[in-house]
Amino acid sequence: MLFLILSLVLALPTNSRHIPVNPSASSDFSRHENEICTIYTHDNEVKLVLTTHSVYMQLSDEKLDEINRDLDEDLQGVEGLGHDIAASIISGIKNLLNEKLSVEIDDIDSVYYKDSELHFDYTGYQWLTFDKIHNGDHIALSDFPREDALKFINAFNIVKESR
Repeated sequence: MLFLILSLVLALPTNSRHIPVNPSASSDFSRHENEICTIYTHDNEVKLVLTTHSVYMQLSDEKLDEINRDLDEDLQGVEGLGHDIAASIISGIKNLLNEKLSVEIDDIDSVYYKDSELHFDYTGYQWLTFDKIHNGDHIALSDFPREDALKFINAFNIVKESR
């Protein structure tokens, strides 16, 4: 498991490891944004969250817990310098996996559901968008239940109109 995750992280181009879509967007959400609507993919591995100021996508808490357990198990039995190196790598992987891909509400023009998939239209160029995130062999936006996606769209429209 550790090898698979590490190879995926290292395969990313260096410039695509920075997660916030908008360079001015805060990845620590220090503004205490209120979560308004959260939906999960069919397999509960990815969540899409609407807050008062942004939309973000992240691995679900359950998936993060599963990965963290697997990584901790991979570290068991490793001793000495190898343990220190592996622990450092695992710590970096855990930090990376906890990141959120976020887009400010003002940078999203609209959200709609078409062809069994959520779609986002942005107000300007975004270097990394939600449709680039995969869940297995398909994009994550196609993996949200229709009813949940429509609920999310309705909530997004209410927030957008109130701005």
